[in-house]
Amino acid sequence: MQTQYEYEVYIPTVNEEGDAYPASLLESYKALLVERFGGVTDFRHRSEGLWRVGNTTFRDEIVLYRVLSDDRARARNELRSLQERMRRELKQKEVLVIERQVMSL
Repeated sequence: MQTQYEYEVYIPTVNEEGDAYPASLLESYKALLVERFGGVTDFRHRSEGLWRVGNTTFRDEIVLYRVLSDDRARARNELRSLQERMRRELKQKEVLVIERQVMSL
Protein backbone atom coordinates (compact mmCIF):
# COMPACT_ATOMS: atom_id res chain seq x y z
CA MET A 1 0.00 0.00 0.00
CA GLN A 2 1.20 3.48 -0.85
CA THR A 3 0.54 6.44 1.41
CA GLN A 4 -0.66 9.55 -0.35
CA TYR A 5 -2.22 12.82 0.66
CA GLU A 6 -5.58 13.98 -0.60
CA TYR A 7 -6.36 17.68 -0.79
CA GLU A 8 -9.79 19.24 -1.20
CA VAL A 9 -9.93 22.87 -2.30
CA TYR A 10 -13.25 24.61 -1.60
CA ILE A 11 -13.73 27.45 -4.09
CA PRO A 12 -16.64 29.90 -3.92
CA THR A 13 -18.49 30.26 -7.21
CA VAL A 14 -20.18 33.57 -6.33
CA ASN A 15 -18.95 36.79 -4.75
CA GLU A 16 -20.40 38.51 -1.68
CA GLU A 17 -23.09 40.18 -3.81
CA GLY A 18 -24.19 36.80 -5.22
CA ASP A 19 -22.72 37.37 -8.69
CA ALA A 20 -21.02 34.39 -10.29
CA TYR A 21 -17.28 34.47 -10.83
CA PRO A 22 -16.31 34.01 -14.48
CA ALA A 23 -16.20 30.34 -15.45
CA SER A 24 -12.81 30.99 -17.05
CA LEU A 25 -11.37 31.96 -13.66
CA LEU A 26 -12.52 28.72 -12.02
CA GLU A 27 -11.25 26.76 -15.03
CA SER A 28 -7.84 28.43 -14.67
CA TYR A 29 -7.58 27.07 -11.11
CA LYS A 30 -8.52 23.61 -12.34
CA ALA A 31 -5.94 23.78 -15.16
CA LEU A 32 -3.27 24.84 -12.67
CA LEU A 33 -4.08 21.87 -10.41
CA VAL A 34 -3.84 19.49 -13.39
CA GLU A 35 -0.48 21.02 -14.32
CA ARG A 36 0.91 20.81 -10.77
CA PHE A 37 -0.62 17.51 -9.62
CA GLY A 38 -1.18 15.59 -12.86
CA GLY A 39 -4.95 15.52 -12.43
CA VAL A 40 -7.94 16.88 -10.57
CA THR A 41 -11.41 15.66 -9.66
CA ASP A 42 -14.02 18.37 -10.17
CA PHE A 43 -17.08 17.99 -7.95
CA ARG A 44 -19.39 20.23 -9.91
CA HIS A 45 -22.62 19.44 -8.06
CA ARG A 46 -24.19 22.35 -6.21
CA SER A 47 -22.72 22.69 -2.73
CA GLU A 48 -23.69 25.31 -0.23
CA GLY A 49 -21.84 26.55 2.82
CA LEU A 50 -23.57 28.37 5.67
CA TRP A 51 -21.97 30.04 8.66
CA ARG A 52 -23.06 32.51 11.27
CA VAL A 53 -21.23 35.57 12.52
CA GLY A 54 -23.17 37.35 15.24
CA ASN A 55 -26.76 37.65 14.05
CA THR A 56 -25.89 37.32 10.37
CA THR A 57 -25.85 34.04 8.44
CA PHE A 58 -23.59 33.95 5.39
CA ARG A 59 -24.13 31.62 2.44
CA ASP A 60 -21.61 30.45 -0.13
CA GLU A 61 -21.97 28.31 -3.24
CA ILE A 62 -18.80 26.33 -3.82
CA VAL A 63 -17.07 23.98 -6.19
CA LEU A 64 -14.76 21.33 -4.79
CA TYR A 65 -11.51 20.34 -6.51
CA ARG A 66 -9.66 17.25 -5.24
CA VAL A 67 -6.04 16.31 -5.93
CA LEU A 68 -3.67 13.59 -4.72
CA SER A 69 0.05 13.78 -4.01
CA ASP A 70 2.71 11.53 -2.53
CA ASP A 71 4.94 14.56 -1.82
CA ARG A 72 3.31 16.31 1.13
CA ALA A 73 5.80 19.20 1.39
CA ARG A 74 5.56 20.08 -2.31
CA ALA A 75 1.76 19.78 -2.28
CA ARG A 76 1.43 22.06 0.73
CA ASN A 77 3.72 24.64 -0.87
CA GLU A 78 1.77 24.57 -4.17
CA LEU A 79 -1.60 24.79 -2.43
CA ARG A 80 -0.57 27.64 -0.11
CA SER A 81 0.49 29.59 -3.18
CA LEU A 82 -2.83 28.82 -4.90
CA GLN A 83 -4.77 29.79 -1.75
CA GLU A 84 -3.09 33.19 -1.70
CA ARG A 85 -3.82 33.72 -5.40
CA MET A 86 -7.49 32.78 -4.94
CA ARG A 87 -7.86 35.03 -1.87
CA ARG A 88 -6.60 37.94 -3.95
CA GLU A 89 -8.49 37.23 -7.17
CA LEU A 90 -11.77 36.22 -5.51
CA LYS A 91 -11.47 38.85 -2.75
CA GLN A 92 -12.01 36.21 -0.06
CA LYS A 93 -10.74 36.28 3.51
CA GLU A 94 -10.07 32.55 3.34
CA VAL A 95 -10.14 29.66 0.88
CA LEU A 96 -10.47 26.32 2.63
CA VAL A 97 -8.06 23.50 1.77
CA ILE A 98 -8.39 20.20 3.62
CA GLU A 99 -5.58 17.65 3.80
CA ARG A 100 -5.99 14.00 4.71
CA GLN A 101 -3.70 11.03 4.54
CA VAL A 102 -5.02 8.20 2.35
CA MET A 103 -3.72 4.78 1.37
CA SER A 104 -4.43 3.14 -1.94
CA LEU A 105 -5.19 -0.57 -1.86
